[in-house]
Amino acid sequence: KKKGDDDGRAGAHSRDRYRRNTQGPIVAPSHSFAPYNMHSTIHMPSTLWSLFLPISLSPRQADIARSYFAQCLFSDVGIRVAYSLSVIRTEREFPSDINQCRAEADAEIEMLVRLDSIIRFLSEWDSPCNTLPSRMEHLWRDLYARRFIQQEDVQALQFWLQSLQQIGYKFPSLSKRRYRNVAVMGHFNYAQSPSQVDDVVFWTQKYREWFETVVVTGPFSSEHKEELEQHSIRTIDGNYNDEGGYLQVTENLKNALLYFKNVTNVDSVMYFHDDGMINVTELSQGQYPFPTNDIIGNYRDQRYDLSYADVRTIKDAELANQFSYRIFPNATVCAFNKTLCQPSVKKLYRSLPLYQWGMTTKSYCGVHQQKLAQDEEIFPYHEDDGSLLFSSFTQSDFLHIPIKYADEFAKLASLFLKHEVIHECAWGTIIDMIRKKFNATVRVTMLCTSWGPKRRGKKALIDRCIRDRVDYGVFHPYKIGYTENGYRGYDWALDIVQDRKSPP
Repeated sequence: KKKGDDDGRAGAHSRDRYRRNTQGPIVAPSHSFAPYNMHSTIHMPSTLWSLFLPISLSPRQADIARSYFAQCLFSDVGIRVAYSLSVIRTEREFPSDINQCRAEADAEIEMLVRLDSIIRFLSEWDSPCNTLPSRMEHLWRDLYARRFIQQEDVQALQFWLQSLQQIGYKFPSLSKRRYRNVAVMGHFNYAQSPSQVDDVVFWTQKYREWFETVVVTGPFSSEHKEELEQHSIRTIDGNYNDEGGYLQVTENLKNALLYFKNVTNVDSVMYFHDDGMINVTELSQGQYPFPTNDIIGNYRDQRYDLSYADVRTIKDAELANQFSYRIFPNATVCAFNKTLCQPSVKKLYRSLPLYQWGMTTKSYCGVHQQKLAQDEEIFPYHEDDGSLLFSSFTQSDFLHIPIKYADEFAKLASLFLKHEVIHECAWGTIIDMIRKKFNATVRVTMLCTSWGPKRRGKKALIDRCIRDRVDYGVFHPYKIGYTENGYRGYDWALDIVQDRKSPP
């Protein structure tokens, strides 16, 4: 679904404004399967390779089958199928032979009967081959192995591919292969907008261009969940439904990790807010499949941001003291290097001083951290001096967790939730504890962000980010609901930040 052209203003939430435009072209999502036949169909040069028809199928089957087979590979190279009003008038003469009519009808029925199994197979199919011709041949071999086509089709396809190579045809590169080994969890803090379902459907469809598995979390009503399920969108949630996401996002990420721990072929979960955007190329480091060994977090400025850093290795003692502190079981709070101790985080914040981030002194951060430090369940994570080391707060708009740490993250998340420590004051410490216990590798990606009214959530933010000489992995905030051009603006922004590299 996408917003109509009648109103592109941010905040125009009336459902009446989201009417389907039946006059303009309709573009099918790249991860979907939409049938097209041989009539009134235009193939661009980049799709010449997909014209080959399976010769063992009847004419009423072959072109439709071809469209599904081709779309299984279209998503690898960023090709989309678009539908528009026909400009061709067709006058067909039906065969007078009743037996021929029956044969054609039977062929169509046979195709319809097998359609579900064909699409299911194509949706799950993948190949280790790294070129389009080799993937196409591999696909057709697998189709033959499942009796969807015959051996003669595979042989004819091989001749077709050889002919294209002989004439110098340039096959498209595999520029947009969908990652199947990582599940994306999109979190929506608020769920009161009249366009909520439309927004979530659009967001999910967009990220399915890069990822096979996309789920959403948020304080959705039962009606929202039912409607999203009709769009094949899974929702994951828990007991915390606080709007603003201070606690629910931690629990939802915990639940997502535990769910996907039992799902074959999913090696990690990648979370980000609905008002965050990611540069898939930067996060994947150009690799396929997605590298899932590392925990990945975001940070803003390597000079003054210790998000997800191992503070024990920081040589600048003053900087370490600004961002990290220790809390002992008696609730005493000390600077990282223990040069100053106070009875509360608030007093340490004012006297040291800590980095000036106002949330540190709020009850859901510093006060609740002190309560957590006195909980016997957290004692196994004490430092050698008996303190609980709290790492730097972090702007928690993104986090990638390998499934192998699912149980440990869930255990620690439950402890932090027990004492209602918000995610921005919890995640840095949780990741540090996992790193220390398992010798886990943690890497960070740069976050491009702005809280100023001139750029916040606007095209100006994206323009500034792409002008910077920085390889950003995460962009925030750029929410669908308040971008200038609605779905078109978000679609443009997400596409343009991909492959964004800083100048040499």
